[in-house]
Amino acid sequence: MKALKKADKAASIIRENGVLGIAAFLAAMLKFVFFYAEMGIKTNLIGTALFSFIILCLFFSAFTDKWIPIAVNAVVSILMLFDLLYGSFFGGYLSVAALGSAEVVDNIGSSIFHQLRPEFFLIFSDTLLFLLNRILKLKNNSSPANCGLKLKKKIGIALTIILLFTLAILNPFNLDLLRSISGQELFCYHIRDVGSAAGIGGNKGSGSLSAFKDRYISEKNGKYYGLAKGRNLIIIQLESFQNFPIGMKYNGSYVTPNLNALISKDSLYFDNFYQQTGMGNTSDAEFAINNSYYGSLLSYTYKLYEDNYFKGLPSLLSEKGYSTAVFHAYEDTGFWNRDKVYPKLGFERFYGGLKSEKALFKSKNSLFSNFIIFIF
Repeated sequence: MKALKKADKAASIIRENGVLGIAAFLAAMLKFVFFYAEMGIKTNLIGTALFSFIILCLFFSAFTDKWIPIAVNAVVSILMLFDLLYGSFFGGYLSVAALGSAEVVDNIGSSIFHQLRPEFFLIFSDTLLFLLNRILKLKNNSSPANCGLKLKKKIGIALTIILLFTLAILNPFNLDLLRSISGQELFCYHIRDVGSAAGIGGNKGSGSLSAFKDRYISEKNGKYYGLAKGRNLIIIQLESFQNFPIGMKYNGSYVTPNLNALISKDSLYFDNFYQQTGMGNTSDAEFAINNSYYGSLLSYTYKLYEDNYFKGLPSLLSEKGYSTAVFHAYEDTGFWNRDKVYPKLGFERFYGGLKSEKALFKSKNSLFSNFIIFIF
């Protein structure tokens, strides 16, 4: 009897949704698995995907007419596509705070969309199947016998969804599974992000920045303390550079001969170096090296904290009688909000932007030659 009941239940589900409908739900589950894998989630990937899938199924079950959930699912898929594009470049979900960096995305839009891959569009496969299934049902004049769900059932489904989100986001039982879902699940992340942006349940990104614990006292007696006193300091920041080309040969020639020569001389070389950038990539690397602070994971730090004044390396050097300046060859001095933030960091002058009147160079290739002439 139990086997017959299960068979009847399965047949009922197939009749209600159709074969295409069942295929659409399976595609939805695979969509979430694919999405989280592409976002780099490794811990509880299946559990996280299953949570998203359950939320989607509950939402679909709340409507007799499936046009509304199909439309909402399409919007969710579009959001997922933007998350994939943003995450491929910045390494995280798109946030409300990151929308404030639209001017930066404008400049690097081609780089971001270069991350677009054909397989990303697989996330729309379930929507297409849902649409096709719905259209075929209309052509066959097939509609549910019940014209609408009872109010009690709708309320029950709504309360179940709210309960699931509450358990996942608040994690009252301090479970590791719920903690991982809360931090990396699509719906939970965006709900918390919108709430944080609205000032509910978190800060808006204007709170304290994380910093290394001060080790000045313990390091003051170290062998390197004061080693460069009275010397000029020149920091050259390389874009998208890693350690592995150092000493590497290609077709019999060294890839980085000048750096190899510099390292082989009387120098300190730190080969165990790990990037500490947040969402600001290049600008966060500048921020970290000048202030010993982590960059923000909400949006790029130069935008979120443009009204702050920092007492980092430039300010401390100025107090010791140094002149401080920045040289950058990018066309727009306002890119990453540099023109507004550099004075707040303590830099006295900013020579940058090929289009700027203060530019000391007319091409990126002439940056170093003009820089050397300027400082000497």
